[in-house]
Amino acid sequence: MTTINSSFGQNIKTTILQNVRRAGKKLLPPLIAVVFALLVCGVLIFILGYNPINTYLALFDGALATPSAIGTTIIKSLPLLIGGLAVTIAYRAQIFNIGVEGQILMGGVFATLVGTSVVGLPAIVHIPLTLLAGMFGGMLWSFIPGWLKAMRGINEVIITLLMNYIAVLLLSWAVRGPLRLQGQEYAKTANILSSAELPILIPQLRLHPGIFIALILLVAGYWFLWHTVTGFNIRFVGANPRAAEASGINVKRTMLTAMLISGSLAGLAGAIHLLGSEHRMLESYLTGYGYDSIATALVGQLHPFGVLVAGFFFGGLRAGSNSMQVLEGIPVTLIYIIQALIILFILSSNFIRFGKHWVKQEREQDIEQHPLPPSNGVGDNHA
Repeated sequence: MTTINSSFGQNIKTTILQNVRRAGKKLLPPLIAVVFALLVCGVLIFILGYNPINTYLALFDGALATPSAIGTTIIKSLPLLIGGLAVTIAYRAQIFNIGVEGQILMGGVFATLVGTSVVGLPAIVHIPLTLLAGMFGGMLWSFIPGWLKAMRGINEVIITLLMNYIAVLLLSWAVRGPLRLQGQEYAKTANILSSAELPILIPQLRLHPGIFIALILLVAGYWFLWHTVTGFNIRFVGANPRAAEASGINVKRTMLTAMLISGSLAGLAGAIHLLGSEHRMLESYLTGYGYDSIATALVGQLHPFGVLVAGFFFGGLRAGSNSMQVLEGIPVTLIYIIQALIILFILSSNFIRFGKHWVKQEREQDIEQHPLPPSNGVGDNHA
């Protein structure tokens, strides 16, 4: 009995060490990339005639120095957390969802429509209904590129990018037309009804339940990808579509499913920001957050828990950018240079460390180390 317990404990210890090594292998490249990106950016700041140390201190002050700054960081991080998860799920099925930007906007538009026009409902009904409307808007906007990719093999990058521009134009039309609040100099929608607003839990931080929704979604996203049959199918299709099809998985349906889930999450990101923070839409609503979600997913190594760290990091950069501008006179566009350098260094570090076949090897190892969970069937055709 003692021998069995000793062997069991040794197996647990070995498993933990293997997981720690694997996590370290994944986390080390982005951490090094962030450090080098900040160093290079510091050199650029110095060349431009500013003090790098004071600049980064101003960035810290605007992101974490006060409760108000922390609250701003959290608010700006929420769309990135959920949007980054949306990009991650699509990418796991070999779909590069550039259209998160447009899907976030459509989620906001649909949520605004329900939040301003549906009256007489209690908050316990109106809030979920408005969030579902946002999810539907994002999913609807992801259906066309998802269907064209899965059924016709048309490049999703081109389609989603074009649909982003259409979404921007539709938002402008909605804000200036049917959803516009009359009598205002600037085009904006009416505020959503109070029954559709997410309650403020901590006034000093302006914290609302959206943060808990985002955290639950990230945990659920991890469980979905690594502990469900559908999640396994998505990862299998992303790792090797031909092998997945030979195993009985409906590749087309799996790819479309991943894209629809991705779009619904992006739409939810737009809706949560509306219900918890803005309460109305302008033409500049969440501009650039969809593209930043792609950066969040890449820096987070396309893993839900990595997205958690990267989302707060980029949210802090956005929150601290105004402080940099006010205190040091640094252009806000410098934040985008920092983001670009971070992504560049991360992609370069992955290539140098693992070689040109890194992505394929990582996916195949991922399938091997996270096998299909117990079920009655293997693929979509048999489940």
